Amino acid sequence: MSKRLLTCICENKFEVDVPDTIDLSEKPDIAVDIRTGHFLEYRCPLCGKLLKPEFPLHIVDKKHGIDVFFIPELDRGKYFRKKLEYEVGKPDRVVIGYPELIEKLLLQSEGIDDRAVELIKYYMVRKALSENAKAIPKITVTVVERGKMKFQLEGLRDDSVGITWIEHGTYKKALKDIKRRLDSTLKRILEPPYVSVRKLEWE
Repeated sequence: MSKRLLTCICENKFEVDVPDTIDLSEKPDIAVDIRTGHFLEYRCPLCGKLLKPEFPLHIVDKKHGIDVFFIPELDRGKYFRKKLEYEVGKPDRVVIGYPELIEKLLLQSEGIDDRAVELIKYYMVRKALSENAKAIPKITVTVVERGKMKFQLEGLRDDSVGITWIEHGTYKKALKDIKRRLDSTLKRILEPPYVSVRKLEWE
């Protein structure tokens, strides 16, 4: 556990205990909190405001082979510039920001290869840019059900979110394509520990 100082919008400052490492196999209720968006919530003792800060955190699940290091969204630039003020270690995967954490744990719990998912995202990004998207959209898998994945796309248009469902057949094709892509210019996207099409934003 580490002590962290929070500042509420009411300007009240208070300390909270934040874990450095969590084993989901020992605390499965935390996995539920992460999926439902209630993880790392703290209520201001003065005004009652609910705060949702992000802190670096190592998340493992020894039972299911999960080994993820969570980096706050505010530290994205520092991660790419190798200027982080804390050690990440050598986890199997790195995620940046809460949506990526939820997605990664969802994919791992469903036995889905995140590299194939990032390839699918790459094709979506390429299509969006060919259709004159203003920037690389942020794409996140939010639901996996009955062999399909629901992708949420932000940034295609101002103040709108796109939704598309991908069939299992498309995922299987991307899965077969991984080996070939590891020998291409897309190798950087697929290389761990940060497996993400968002690496394109920093090229």
